[in-house]
Amino acid sequence: MFMTTANFAQRVPLAIAPNGESFWRAMSLCLRTPWYLLTYRHQEDGSEFIETTAVAWESTLLEMIQELGVSAVIAVGCIAPSSRDGAQWVMKQARELLLPAEDERHKTGPLLFAVEGEAGLFDSHQTKLSRRKSGRTVLLSIEPQ
Repeated sequence: MFMTTANFAQRVPLAIAPNGESFWRAMSLCLRTPWYLLTYRHQEDGSEFIETTAVAWESTLLEMIQELGVSAVIAVGCIAPSSRDGAQWVMKQARELLLPAEDERHKTGPLLFAVEGEAGLFDSHQTKLSRRKSGRTVLLSIEPQ
């Protein structure tokens, strides 16, 4: 989960944020758990924009992808602690997102990730899994840009 403080709020003109959106110059992580950068195409008033959203939970990532449609997704960056104390982070680009089999979802979380440069899959806890398991469904595949 992300946290912000009032001193990092950025005031913007009402014309830029007419729907009451808030803008922040910085945010903190409350937990040392994986999080994601979702980049997607967004249509607004007949124009197409590319937007990137920081996402704290896999369930939210799945929900956003389902709402946007898989064809809108350009990239998913997986950011995870790379050291035991969580002081260092590493980002890897997802190449495939899969829905786990029903009998493993309670252990793996709602999504499985195939990331660039790594064999196998990773679950929501960054546990490495074999690609061989029936009942999994490919949600989306992302080609390198």
